[in-house]
Amino acid sequence: MFIRRSLQPTTLNVRHPSLRSLWTAVTGTGSTLEACLDSCVQQAKLQKGATVAVAMVSKSFDAYDYESLPKLVKDRLSPTWLVGSVVDRVPSVEHGVSLWVGYDEKVVGFQVKDGPERNKVRSVSVGRWGRPEELSRVNYQRQKMEDAGWEGFESVSRPTQQYPLPDELSTSKTPSLVFLASDNEPDELLKNLDHHFPDTAKAST
Repeated sequence: MFIRRSLQPTTLNVRHPSLRSLWTAVTGTGSTLEACLDSCVQQAKLQKGATVAVAMVSKSFDAYDYESLPKLVKDRLSPTWLVGSVVDRVPSVEHGVSLWVGYDEKVVGFQVKDGPERNKVRSVSVGRWGRPEELSRVNYQRQKMEDAGWEGFESVSRPTQQYPLPDELSTSKTPSLVFLASDNEPDELLKNLDHHFPDTAKAST
């Protein structure tokens, strides 16, 4: 997860070289993950020294390929921040990698570790059984409600949610964009971000 605090366009759009773009977005395909990344680098003429790189990787690779992703990206772009996510498919191709690369950006990275004490993280599971790993969280929250009872509810003048932010963001200025990469939809975190940064665009994968 990361937060972008300023907009400093320094790269060119791949499809329209005459237009300036905030970040470079490019998709590559190939027989291996390494070949896909090389295709992206060659198409967009990407260079080392990126501030941030976001890699969307299709789910069609082997487990070893995903483990090698950080090193492969580091060798080619040396980004200060790297965010990776496995997706069902990438734009235009079923099998491949999409890169989103920014240079000379002010970025604050942060990570929120999940746990049963956090508000329920919703899964995209319409028409499916719940995830087995969510059982401990559900039991924890059910027990918490039973222990608190009606006396545990506070009046409307005393909000129960204090909207805490991750430590890395507690002293940050208002960002221009918040980008989240998460296995589930982190309801509690999104509500907290909306409370502190109501006018900031937020994107997640």
